[in-house]
Amino acid sequence: LTFPYLQVDQVMRFNFDVAVNVAKQAPLVQWMHTFPTEEIKADHMEGYCVCKLLIQSSPVYSVTENAVRPSALSGAVPSDYPAVLGALLPSSLYFLIVSGVLSAKLPQALAKGEWLDKSQPLVDTQEYRQLLSDLTDYRQRALGLIARHLPPYFRNKRILCKAFWEHLQNRRTSEPGRARRYLQPEKMQDIIRWNINATNVAQELQRQNIKKV
Repeated sequence: LTFPYLQVDQVMRFNFDVAVNVAKQAPLVQWMHTFPTEEIKADHMEGYCVCKLLIQSSPVYSVTENAVRPSALSGAVPSDYPAVLGALLPSSLYFLIVSGVLSAKLPQALAKGEWLDKSQPLVDTQEYRQLLSDLTDYRQRALGLIARHLPPYFRNKRILCKAFWEHLQNRRTSEPGRARRYLQPEKMQDIIRWNINATNVAQELQRQNIKKV
């Protein structure tokens, strides 16, 4: 998010020095009238509000309460808070994230319904873009491994997948002429159980017709 709004070429990387020099060319009020369209202006203002919400009411995991709560400095949060940060996940999943056991990438995608590939390579090639597309099956399986422990709402959720070349900054519309890509958590069937008791061991020994493990 840049303020004032900067029309940066998708091929070029953002340059902070250039942004500062551009901002100094005119008063801030004048920059608010330089948006090309009202849609771009509304999209930029929405991004500003999202940044303000994340600063004032970012989610914090309380170890003593075993719950995730917004750290609202003013004591109140907007009514559309879930629309920005996504649906509330089980507390056990947040505990795995803050403990460093689980990356926040997969739970964030399930909660928000968006998978964003923001990292842009030093050399953008067609092979690299194809690689991101080829990872779809692996990502859907990884999402399914987590979603199988969550309510049905997450297991049946369609997740919008966007890459760095697909105008990530525009939250309202997609790139004209380009079909949207979605990820669907894979429905896991045969999963190895981690809770194994003596009865399970005895059944497995009988199945293999052996007496020692």
